[in-house]
Amino acid sequence: MDSSRSNWVTIGAGLLIGIGLGIFLLAAFGIGRNYLLGWADSGQLEIRGPAVNKLTPDFKLVTLKGDQLGTQDVRGHPVLINFWATWCGPCQIEMPYIEEAYEIFGPELVVLAVNIDEPVDKVQAFVDDLGLNFDILLDTGSKVQDLYRVTAFPTTYLVDRDGIVKVQHVGTLTRSQLFSYLEQVGLSE
Repeated sequence: MDSSRSNWVTIGAGLLIGIGLGIFLLAAFGIGRNYLLGWADSGQLEIRGPAVNKLTPDFKLVTLKGDQLGTQDVRGHPVLINFWATWCGPCQIEMPYIEEAYEIFGPELVVLAVNIDEPVDKVQAFVDDLGLNFDILLDTGSKVQDLYRVTAFPTTYLVDRDGIVKVQHVGTLTRSQLFSYLEQVGLSE
């Protein structure tokens, strides 16, 4: 076998091994489990967290500013809980829509943007770059992510004034989706 053909065989074998290993890791560690198992009937990914029309699980985290803030502290307000990460491209896409909603409806609307276990300086740089003004919560150790059974980013919950989950959304929010969901918790433009 000539060296050119040998190189192509080696490259092809390496690609197959790499793809197989990638699929295994995605399935084994849940990073892409929903993509591998298929889409839910609603067109969104399978949702495994708190159920719609049920009380949201309580949590309290440290904010980027160093304060303690949690779900009990914001009862009486519509709340948007968003699980995100700085490396998440879809999170970057939807953040300006969340900021716009916050600017329109704040302080009535409370946004709890839960960052998943990233260094504070990286989170602060992301917030500064996008000009975000809502509360950023730091989920050190991913305890709240586990409590809400978040398996994909971004994941968003909209909660009414009584603490009842009204919307669960996995994946990127469009502006129209977000504002439609806000109507479900009593806010409209």
